[in-house]
Amino acid sequence: MKKNNVRSDLEWFETIRECRSSGLSERKWCEANGISHNSLHYYIKKLRGRGYDIPQPSRVSGNGPRQEVVPLAVRSGSDGLAGGDPTAPGGGTVAANVFVGNVRIDFHDGASAATIRNILYTLGGLSC
Repeated sequence: MKKNNVRSDLEWFETIRECRSSGLSERKWCEANGISHNSLHYYIKKLRGRGYDIPQPSRVSGNGPRQEVVPLAVRSGSDGLAGGDPTAPGGGTVAANVFVGNVRIDFHDGASAATIRNILYTLGGLSC
């Protein structure tokens, strides 16, 4: 980052969030993005003081982004499962389930891509 490049609090928050969700160590992410590691930590402290909810760093494994595998059961109407269950919470048919530990998440037909993306993003931050 150039010395004369001034970022708003919101821009720093987004920068911190991007760094923390990258799966890279903070130092490696900062080097790759031309940001001083000291500046990153200065703004983390500053934004926390202003009430921002700073995300925790993701677990780092190796040099690349963290990847996890979760079981995904896709239901079809012919497999005998409740894929066509009209009484499913939220209405509609259950198109897929995601199991994380003992938690089951049903995706219904017509779920928006943004909703699915947000749920999977949230699941990626869980530690089981």
